[in-house]
Amino acid sequence: MEIHESFDYKQQNIVIKDWLWRYRRAKLEVRRLEGEYAELVSVQESAGAVSYDGMPGGGKISDMSDLIIVRDRILTKLVSAKARMAAAYVEISNAIAELDNVEQQILSLRYIQLKEDYKVRDMDEIGALIVYSPSFVKKKHGEALQKLVPIIARQQKSVYENVPKCP
Repeated sequence: MEIHESFDYKQQNIVIKDWLWRYRRAKLEVRRLEGEYAELVSVQESAGAVSYDGMPGGGKISDMSDLIIVRDRILTKLVSAKARMAAAYVEISNAIAELDNVEQQILSLRYIQLKEDYKVRDMDEIGALIVYSPSFVKKKHGEALQKLVPIIARQQKSVYENVPKCP
């Protein structure tokens, strides 16, 4: 994520929101891969349990090496997606922690503490949860996004400073 100095307020907010949505996107990807993995395990178990007694070559269990390869590929993607999700969570929660208490609550409820169905809370719902009006929540949300600009820039600068330089 990079915010150029030429960006206006709205452009900055778009970039910041995209940066904040990384956790939700990663969490949805993990959920999708977990579902895919569970389905594949189910297929693999049912394929191994099939018996063809009484048929030519009956009793043989088919070669499931292709399923194992696909399962391993999905598992590798799942591990990678979980690592991205964890990294996004840490970066986002560290940035949010630098804001005031109300802003922390608003951004956390909006971008980190997703509902069970992974849907996003709107400003009305957040306002009801923290006992503020939706207009106040929307105003504080906008202010918090702008406060994140230098925080995220500082975070990313420190990450890049620790990368070894090429000779």
